Amino acid sequence: MISNSIKKTALRIIVYLGLGYLCVVVGMYLAQDSIVFHPNAVPAEVYQQHVNHHTQALSFTTPEGIELKGLLYQTRADERRPLMIVFSGNAQDSGQLLDVVRQALPRLDIATFYYRGFGPTAGQPSERALFKDALFIHDELITRLKPTEVYLLGASLGTGISTYLSSRRHIKGMVLISPFDSILAIAQNTYPFLPHQILLQHPFRSDLYMTNNDTPVSIILSEVDHTVEHGRTQNLVKHIKNYEFSYTVKGSNHGSIYRKPELINVVRTGFKHLCCSKATKQAFYKANVMPWLFRDRYKKGSIGSFGLPEKRRPAA
Repeated sequence: MISNSIKKTALRIIVYLGLGYLCVVVGMYLAQDSIVFHPNAVPAEVYQQHVNHHTQALSFTTPEGIELKGLLYQTRADERRPLMIVFSGNAQDSGQLLDVVRQALPRLDIATFYYRGFGPTAGQPSERALFKDALFIHDELITRLKPTEVYLLGASLGTGISTYLSSRRHIKGMVLISPFDSILAIAQNTYPFLPHQILLQHPFRSDLYMTNNDTPVSIILSEVDHTVEHGRTQNLVKHIKNYEFSYTVKGSNHGSIYRKPELINVVRTGFKHLCCSKATKQAFYKANVMPWLFRDRYKKGSIGSFGLPEKRRPAA
């Protein structure tokens, strides 16, 4: 028979464990903003460093009074062109990513913004705020630039914003670098003992936003990624209806992929596969918009060919 002292000791242990678990849950709930978002990694002064002869400063003020600061690259302001909206990764300088896209697609209009709380933009980041800002930015750019088509490029965290925007607006295609199915799934895999369905305020459910979404998608991966494991990308691919192209940049990881010269060619090729339908090709060529994109000759070192290849699924 168990003595009363043993029962009391066991009860105390259960109570202490319960209190300890509750403290962990509360701590994770309060700390989730700093875990999901890293705004301090992008200093405000980098913004002006990207304003030059080919990239101009851009800003929109939201209905709440938040000034969203960004950058716009245009080859000719007097001519309507396709627009690429770029959503950067967490702790990534949006201006640096725009420069990569500019080198890959120099004849497109390209716009990017610093998220709330990031770099020169004031405010507090959250999933809800970033989604609202993405819709607002898209609509304002459409009004101001009147582009012929709108494409998106998202990197890491930016892929979660891109997939959401594509589910709410007509997007011609998306290039996604290191995409994930959801931050909810990443959190569940990292901290399986926590009730994330209740706690998490920023789930970024790309898997849901791509379900029944007709937007064509090209995917670019790093060879090694401990931040967004390839399994998370594979789960997202299951929900993509029009999965056009994928490529793994050898010798790269989640951060170093953007410093690889090869990425410029890969972005260009991924974009080609988004707009390579016969009807789209003919329409662009007749309008003399981006005829360079559809030439069948490629410089040595270019990737792939114009014809849609056998799809290469992301490696496990």
